[in-house]
Amino acid sequence: MVLCNFCEGITIEKLADDAEVSGLENKEEPPGYSHHPSYPALLESAKTCELCRLISDIGENDGILPKFDPKFDMVPDQIALRNASQRLKLRAFRSAHDQSSGSKGLELSGVSLMNAQRLRVYLEIAADEGLHSAAARVLYIGTSDSDNVQLFISNGAKGKYAALSHRWGNRETTACTTTKTIDSWTSIIPMDSLSQLFRDAIFVTRRLGFLYLWIDSLCILQDSREDWEREAASMGDVFGYSEVTISAVASEDGFSGFLGPRDNYMVPVSYRKSDTEPGEGLVYFRRQKNIFSDNILENALNKRAWVKQERILAQRVLSFAKSQIFWECREMLAFEGKSQTINPDFSGGSATRRLPNLLQQLSLGRNNPSLKAKIYTTWRDIVEDVSDAGLTYESDKLFTIQGISQRVQRETHSEYLYGTWADDLACELHWAPQPRDRKMSICRLPLVPRAPSWCWSSLEGPIRFWSADLDYSVCFERTVVNIDTDDASKLSQQGWALHLFALERACEVTIDGLIWNNDEPSLVAPDNDDWASATKVGLATLDATGRVVGGSKFDLLPTEDSLGSYSCLLLLEFPDSKYGIGLLLNAKSSPTDAPKTYVRVGTVCLSPRGISWLREIKPKPVTLV
Repeated sequence: MVLCNFCEGITIEKLADDAEVSGLENKEEPPGYSHHPSYPALLESAKTCELCRLISDIGENDGILPKFDPKFDMVPDQIALRNASQRLKLRAFRSAHDQSSGSKGLELSGVSLMNAQRLRVYLEIAADEGLHSAAARVLYIGTSDSDNVQLFISNGAKGKYAALSHRWGNRETTACTTTKTIDSWTSIIPMDSLSQLFRDAIFVTRRLGFLYLWIDSLCILQDSREDWEREAASMGDVFGYSEVTISAVASEDGFSGFLGPRDNYMVPVSYRKSDTEPGEGLVYFRRQKNIFSDNILENALNKRAWVKQERILAQRVLSFAKSQIFWECREMLAFEGKSQTINPDFSGGSATRRLPNLLQQLSLGRNNPSLKAKIYTTWRDIVEDVSDAGLTYESDKLFTIQGISQRVQRETHSEYLYGTWADDLACELHWAPQPRDRKMSICRLPLVPRAPSWCWSSLEGPIRFWSADLDYSVCFERTVVNIDTDDASKLSQQGWALHLFALERACEVTIDGLIWNNDEPSLVAPDNDDWASATKVGLATLDATGRVVGGSKFDLLPTEDSLGSYSCLLLLEFPDSKYGIGLLLNAKSSPTDAPKTYVRVGTVCLSPRGISWLREIKPKPVTLV
């Protein structure tokens, strides 16, 4: 590695000599480390010096340094460990040994075995007391690389294990346990039958000191729906009780391994504390960016619906990305060059870390309404995320959050209704498809019905909930109806039925769009140039006299056949803003259905006139299916 005199002379003492370290917080210019005196000099040095090339590339790409112009001469910003917004963004971390001369077998994605041993110590400190038994089967992997791997039937046995979170590749080439292979695999699983991804997971688990590893395709019978549903129901505990979840974000195809050379450009410099001390290993310089977001949050693996549940429920996640390793637990987020302590009372940030902390707090004081409200708000955030996440089989939608729902129900004791909480019904009934690409709706019905029409899970596609930032009044009550259990037809209907006591009235949805003026909507006809944009506000909804009472939006993309007679049910009223929210309902036509039974088809934004119109009548029993 060729370095110029300036880069070769970098020491930790000079890099650390910034405003924060020196106690000069109010000083505008930290001392830093003087580098090349001019921009042309930096470019000239970059022809041979690797670090100067990295500095100039970062400067140009970030707009800090201009493209070279012979007429322009600029002194570049000084290199400092702490960087103000106008300074070059460089990060450095110390390696335990010179990786270029180390054995490849002693490296985990570029991190030395010594760092892995430190993780092992941390795991022993952070692990919960006691042993857990959650998975029906785990892999016994032994302690050395020469040991055989076999499927272990737990039969209630307790022990510590790791779990693997990964993308599925081609199912025809992925090693799977079936009813035909389970007997032989309890004796031995040939290593050559496993993908490099699974081998890497076994390698890491052994280095972390665990004897057992859970991998979904190997620990669940892949040709038994009964076994799959049973194990899917306990998935939350599988990841919740594992000592650590190994996340293979670097494996994009579900087959290739995640241990290998780093996929980022770094320049090693001899690690010296001062000019008078000899080098002790290396310091690596690299471009600074939003490393966690780019490598973890935006990674394709973590955008899968199943994986979102795994990340939320896992106590600790060790992610192997292409650039480095990341550590997450309920108290800390850490990666090379940075660690961040998470406040146990933390209620903001991503739902991944927010929900477990909220549930833990609730377990200490179950009658805290404010805490429950935060949990339900977080649940809605999770549902919005999952509704737009990747999923191979759409029938798995509710299974992907079953583990989370079990944890929430365990602490809140609320009734769970197809992805909706009875104690949060007012907010969770008000969902709507998330528009995209100028379309009013991109949701569709699933191939096989899986939930009642009033529930978000009845549709396939991204949805969003109303933001409960404003004060509101709930305008309905849920009621319990006694069903004759001897009548099979009524009993089957009861499963999806939601019985309400509410204000419901007939209305007409027209082709006209709406523009809201002074809390009251005005009509926009189809021949008006603004009609297309006005329909995004809602289609004009009229009472029996032809007065506009609000604007309706359909859950599915409307057609001309969608226009016509419906009913409006008042959900919420916002006193401060004088408007309300309702459901657009369509009466069921089956002659066997009880009177006043409806399916949801959309939502209605009600004007003050619309609220007054609904309040002219008395509440009555309404059944949604």
